[in-house]
Amino acid sequence: MIEKLNAHVHSIFAPYKSAKTATELEEELLQNLLEKYNDHRRNGASEQEAYKLTVDSIGEVSELMESLNLQYNVLEQAINMDYSRQRLLDSDFRSVSVHDGKFNFCDLSRSDFSHSDLTNSTFKNSNLDHCIFENANLTGTLFKSANLKGVTFKNSIYNKTHFKSCNLSGLIFDGETFK
Repeated sequence: MIEKLNAHVHSIFAPYKSAKTATELEEELLQNLLEKYNDHRRNGASEQEAYKLTVDSIGEVSELMESLNLQYNVLEQAINMDYSRQRLLDSDFRSVSVHDGKFNFCDLSRSDFSHSDLTNSTFKNSNLDHCIFENANLTGTLFKSANLKGVTFKNSIYNKTHFKSCNLSGLIFDGETFK
């Protein structure tokens, strides 16, 4: 019955596989339903009864996914954002996708860009003091006259990444590959 429950949840989320949140929601829902199923079994329900009670408790997933897709679309509009001339100290840009983003003349001290896709973004005259760029996609990214003191670069993609007029002393690029 557990395999049948898993297949049922998978079929519910199949139309939403393109949404990044669908897989996480599917896993969480399945975990919760397995707990419900096991609770029903412990309370004396047969396998078939426990399955039916569990499946009937699901509700309307499509409404939830439509809502999440709207939220995701709003976030997607953040791509191509211009953050120039802003004070964004200690900002959390982890796992964001900001293509062609402009971070010019910004104070981004101690911000975290880990696991982000910053393709073709620019950091001109920006303060990146102690920022983190671990596992970031820096394809086509331009760092020009940026303060890179204490910045951590690790396991990032440096395909046509440019560092112009930046002081790179003290930065460690051991094991990194530049194209």
